[in-house]
Amino acid sequence: MYLFEFGAWHDLPFDSKKITRLKAYLDTIWQNRHLFYNTSLPSTGQQQRMFDFDGHHIRARNYVGFLRFEGHDMYVLPKVFNCPIPPPPKVGFAHVLYYLSYSQRVRFPFSLARTHTSPSLFLPEICIFLFASYAEQLLIEQPLHLYQERTEELDFLKGQLDIDQYLKENIATGNWQKLHSRHTPLLYNNQFNQLVKYTARQLLLMTQYAPSLERLQRMITLLQNVSDVPMTYEDCLKIRLPEQQIALQTVVDMCAMFLGNEMINYEAGQKYNFAFLLPMELVYEDFIAQFVQTHFAQWQPQLQPKKYLGQNPTGKPVFSVQPDMLLGSSQIIADTKYKIRKVPIRHHQTAIEESDIYQMIAYALGYCCTQMVLLYPASYGQPNTVSSSESFNIQSDLLTTPLHIRAESIDITTTAQTKFAEILEQKLKNQLQSIFGSHEKTVF
Repeated sequence: MYLFEFGAWHDLPFDSKKITRLKAYLDTIWQNRHLFYNTSLPSTGQQQRMFDFDGHHIRARNYVGFLRFEGHDMYVLPKVFNCPIPPPPKVGFAHVLYYLSYSQRVRFPFSLARTHTSPSLFLPEICIFLFASYAEQLLIEQPLHLYQERTEELDFLKGQLDIDQYLKENIATGNWQKLHSRHTPLLYNNQFNQLVKYTARQLLLMTQYAPSLERLQRMITLLQNVSDVPMTYEDCLKIRLPEQQIALQTVVDMCAMFLGNEMINYEAGQKYNFAFLLPMELVYEDFIAQFVQTHFAQWQPQLQPKKYLGQNPTGKPVFSVQPDMLLGSSQIIADTKYKIRKVPIRHHQTAIEESDIYQMIAYALGYCCTQMVLLYPASYGQPNTVSSSESFNIQSDLLTTPLHIRAESIDITTTAQTKFAEILEQKLKNQLQSIFGSHEKTVF
């Protein structure tokens, strides 16, 4: 089943009991969504907000990605592809993967996807392949031995004596010659390796992609001397790694993502459920910001700077403002808006929502900035649905200089069949250069 963000309603081929189970599973995913990404958004309760339900009908909200539930697959595509002639779903997910390859807020090394994966793969298979590739390489290059505390009964004292256990189990039973020793040996059979091995075994049951299967099997072979121990998301939180082992912590985060969102439904016959769903506005915002930082460092981008508009009676700062980007020493504010601008009904109207303008005025006050740009995505294959650029001058007796606000449409898609990433990268560079390039001499 393929859905678009805030698109049409679809019939669910489920009975009422199965829909109830689906809703319960989605609530679990919602409560574990922090496994996937870093966000400053406030908590919005325990009930999921990724899909709308109306009886036996379902509609996607603003989360894109993949959901597998009791043998049924659902794919949610970004609304920029919901056009009169949409591309094949794999093309849409190839774009999503490209956006994620720049992400710093998603807890997954999608940057590897630019060179390591096939564009014909769907997102869940890509996640599994990236995990298998990344983890296998680390197991080969950085085999991990950890100091791990253990208590065992020995004929000699090793480390410290566990006095309470010794009194209860040895002295009280006349087995005084055995000593309960608590020590911390350096082990290869440690919790980290047990976690990786267990996760690999679970993913073997989920993937059908041959390169992933091969890598997962090789990982299990590398870990053949590690115990087969069932692990959970909670076990991931207990693992403590040396601070310098950032790469290994990434593996733990990936395991947490898989184990925290995978669930075996015994009632439904050992079917595995899995979900990978991300808020598309966060993906779009993070992609544009990181793309600018990567390719236009000369613009001195500051990402999500924060200021306050005022103070309360106690002197505490209040009313924070936090634009997506602040560019240049003389400052241009750039803010992304994941909204499809519609053609105005009347010629004197604008496609910009008033709330977006009010927000930009607040940014201008906070940063004493007069140049601002709003960046909206264009629909796939229809970059000229509305005028690509609109500009507004805001004047007031309170302002010494009018505020200049521009709204720009940026086409984040391509119809290219070959050299997809290279063509899309150059296309985005050209657009951003056109939007901000005129300020390079005066601002940057």
